[in-house]
This record gives sequence, structure tokens and C-alpha cells, in this order.
Amino acid sequence: MKIISSGLLMISAAGLTLGIVHLRFWLSQRERWDQLAFSLASISFGMFAWFELRLMHAETPAEFGSILKWGQPVIAVAFISSAWFMKLNLNGRPSLFWLIFGLRTAAVVINLFMFPNINFIEISAIGHTTILGETLSFPIGTPNPLTVIPQLGLILLIVYALDSCIRVWLRGDHKTAVTFGAGSIAFGLWVLVVGVGSQWGLYPIPVVVSPSLLLLAAPMLYQLNYDMQHSAKLADELISRERELGEALNWMKLSADTGNMGMWTRKAGDEELVLNDNARQIFDIPVSTRSTFSEFVSKVHPDDRDRLTSTIRKVEKDGGEYHIEYRLLLDRNQVKWIDSRGRSVLENGGPRVLHGVSLDITNRKIAENAIHDLSGKLMEAQEKERARLARELHDDLSQRLALLAVRLEALKATPLYAEGKNDIDYLIADIQELTVDVHRISHELHPAKLMQLGLEAAMRGFCREIARAHPLKVNFTATSVPRTLPKRISLCLYRVAQESLQNVVKHSRARSANVELFSEGDELILVVSDNGSGFDPLGPTVNESLGLTSMQERIIANNGIVTIVSSKETGTRIEARVPFAISQAKASTLIHD
Repeated sequence: MKIISSGLLMISAAGLTLGIVHLRFWLSQRERWDQLAFSLASISFGMFAWFELRLMHAETPAEFGSILKWGQPVIAVAFISSAWFMKLNLNGRPSLFWLIFGLRTAAVVINLFMFPNINFIEISAIGHTTILGETLSFPIGTPNPLTVIPQLGLILLIVYALDSCIRVWLRGDHKTAVTFGAGSIAFGLWVLVVGVGSQWGLYPIPVVVSPSLLLLAAPMLYQLNYDMQHSAKLADELISRERELGEALNWMKLSADTGNMGMWTRKAGDEELVLNDNARQIFDIPVSTRSTFSEFVSKVHPDDRDRLTSTIRKVEKDGGEYHIEYRLLLDRNQVKWIDSRGRSVLENGGPRVLHGVSLDITNRKIAENAIHDLSGKLMEAQEKERARLARELHDDLSQRLALLAVRLEALKATPLYAEGKNDIDYLIADIQELTVDVHRISHELHPAKLMQLGLEAAMRGFCREIARAHPLKVNFTATSVPRTLPKRISLCLYRVAQESLQNVVKHSRARSANVELFSEGDELILVVSDNGSGFDPLGPTVNESLGLTSMQERIIANNGIVTIVSSKETGTRIEARVPFAISQAKASTLIHD
């Protein structure tokens, strides 16, 4: 039984099999270049095992030299691919790798022009030895001095493996250093001892280096087994995550269906719009048709179209989130209000993807408008009642008080009441003070100046009256205020200023206040600020304040926005913005601390 020959055949078959398997792995994962390197090394060692088998049974020096000559390119590929494998797994020094590559390539080129080969100048005879009952051949001849070139490459391969092993160990990856490093060093030592020893006649044995492949394959097989176990674990985790994701998607779909939310996705710059069934129903896009961004935009109300598209483009370009309300103008001039939120994210380094959720809020808008209309009618009725009371105070009570004062003056002049003259003087003073208060209350109930002189003059006069009646310095400035304004806007801003200054007097303990009135674009802006004690905008008393509530309702009824900024001991700033013309802009109240 030829044990040595059978062993080489098995090593050859194993090398070719390992090479083909890892080549298949590399074809499925092109980024795993270590698989390709190991595949080349395995196939080369598997092929060289055939050359070794023929060398062990060569009968003449010429036959031995020819076989060794043509085996050199194969073993060179095996060494270079082994060094490449070490470079990829152990992160070896590139300079050493390229030096090994250069020496082995030079050895192959020189070998082609040398006779019989680069290893021997002359093979004088073939010796024979018996190992495990099998007679094997080995060369007897004069070594070629140029054989130092491939041998130096082999020594560098060992140094390269040792240096890479140390670097990986110092980096903290002890497992890789032990498995790949130790296997690579043992592989190089085997080839050096067997190859050089047999060539220089140190011991009469045949050239057998292909079994060293097992030393290189062992850590690779260990790593492959580890990768397979890790892959199995990852596969189990992936199945579990997919199950959890499926449940989450079902819950999300149930939530979306329950809340009647439309969900959609669009890649930045892409025309296609991916919609769920609720979104198609909201946007009135049939399920059977392909939905496009242009089709969606065409359904947006012309007054809201530019605002919506510019918002989406900005988020697609810069990232982030948006929240917007807009209208759809559907068939038969049906208007539908939409509340939409979206977020832009990067996916795998590609273009941004916009994910959005839209909700039909038409019924809510109708209810809000009804509330605003009702609030407006109540405020209008309140103003009419105030005007009636003001007229009653001015035309009736004020006149009667004036007449009473005249009669007391006449009574004071009669001799009958000479002794009570001082008492009558006190009564006249009280009546005159009461008359002033009646005039003031009448003016606050219904500012006649506002209707006669306009918003700026009426507000300036009110600021002077507050400053005279209370220890408060009031600074009023007006810039670019239109001379003619709709009555509802003038009255709205006047009442906001009135309520704000009265709150300053009653609650803030401020020494001064500033009132600014100016226009900006198509908005009229009122700012009332003070240096008083301030208050907590999120405190429970805010919601209970009828003055602040009335102020906010007035602004909202005129499609405006009121912002209240205040904190303890830093004063208060109230800013009201009201558009000149009636618009569908969303009105809101913002309170900041």
C-alpha cells in the first residue's frame, strides 16, 4: 500500500475542493477578497501535489529537472496568494508583501531560462529512499546559487507572517493572531525546512511541501465554521426581528386605518409617489392607477400650492421634518383640508427619501370656522352692547350728572344754604369726579376716537390717558400704519392694546411700558412690552384669565397670530400679527417661556 502517494492524492483533492468552494464563496461575496486569495492558494497547492507525486517517482535526472522546472510557476502562485491571504486577514505591511511578490515573480522568470531549473545547475543522479514501505526519489546534484532568490522570498514570507501576527495581537485581536498568525508561521517553516533541506542535500528526502497547506487551511476552516455559526445566529435573530417587524407593521397599519391616516413615501426628485389605501382615498387617487407627485400637486389649492411644494423641496434638500396644513381642490370644486407631517431621511447613502403622514381635517376645520364665526358674532354683539352702554352713559347719565352739578351751584348761591356751602362744594367735586369717570368708562366701552380719527390716533390717545391716570410711563411709536383700515382690524388691535396695558397696570408692577404699531408686508403688527414682574405662561392662572382668552380669540377671529413671551421678573412681551385682507391662513396662539 503506497501511503505517501495516497496521502498526496488526498491532499491534492482536498486542495482543489477547498479552492473551488472558496471560489464559490467569493463569487457570491465579491468584497471578500480573502476568499479569492485562499482559493488560489488551495488550488495551487492541490496542483503542486501532482508535481510532487511525479517528482517522488522520477527515474532520471532529466525527468526530475523538467518536472521541477514547470512546477515552479505553480508553487510561486501558491506562495504569492498565501502572502495575499495573510495581508488581507492579518493586515500585513504592504511593502513586505510587494517584496515577496517581486522575488517570487523574478524566480519564475529566471526559472524559465535556466537548465534544468533555478534550483540546480546540474542534477547528476537520482537517489532513492524508503519511507513507510514506499520507495521515493530525491535529487543529487549541484544547487544553483540563484536559488537564494525564491528561498529569500520564503524567509520573507515567514517574517511577514510573524510581523503581521504581532501587529494584530497588539491591536487587541488575539483570536485572529493565534489562528491565522500561528498557522501562517508554521506553514512557512514547513516549506523552508523541507524544501531547502532536500535541495541542499541536508537529508535524503523527497520534496513534499503541499501538506503544509493543511496548516494554512486549518485556521481558515476554523474561521469558516465560526462564520457559519455566527451566520446561523444572525439568521435566527433576523427571523425574530422580521417577526417583530411584521407585528409592528400590522399594529401600524391598524393604527393608520383606525385613525384614517394616509401614509406615503417619495424619493427626492422622483416622480413616483407610493401611497397606502387611506392616502389614495384622501387625495382622491384611484387604487388602480399609478400615483405621481405632479398629479398630487395639481390637486392642491392654487393659493397653497407654492407654499407646500417649497416646503417639501426644502426638506428633501436639507433634511429634517415639516408640519403644514393646506387645502385640496377636488372635482366639483370640493375643498378638503389636509394636515400633513413629513420627515426626510438618507437611506444607504443614496438620495433622500421623504416619508409622510396626512390626515383629512376638513370636519375639524368646519367646526373651527363655526366656532370662530360664533366667537366673532359674540364679540360683535358685545361691541354693540358696549356702544349702547357708552351712549347711555354719555347721553343720559353724564348729562344728568352735569345738570345736577349746575343745580348744586345755583343752590349754593342762595342765602338759605349759606351755612352748608362747604358741603355743597364737596358734593360738586364728587359729581365732577364721577362725571370724569363716566366719560372714561364710556370711552373704554366704545372708543369714538377710533371711528373718527383712526387706529393710530385712538391708540396714542389711550396711551396718554393710561399714563395720566396711573404711575406708569407709556411710550407709543407708530410706523407705516395705513390710514384706512377695516373696522374689525382696528377694533381688534385697539382692544388688544387696551387689555394689555390694563394688565400691566393691574398685575405687573411695571414702571414703564412700550407700545409699537407698524406694518410688515401684508400684516399689521402690535407689540406691547413692559419691565414688570412677568408671569408663568404655563401656569394655571393663564387659562383662567378672561382678558388673555378674549385677546387671543379676537386675534384668531381675524386670522392672526398672537405670541406671548414672559417669565418671572423679566417682564412681558405680547406680539399680535393680523393680515390686512381676509385669508385662509392658519391662526394660532404661541406661548413661550
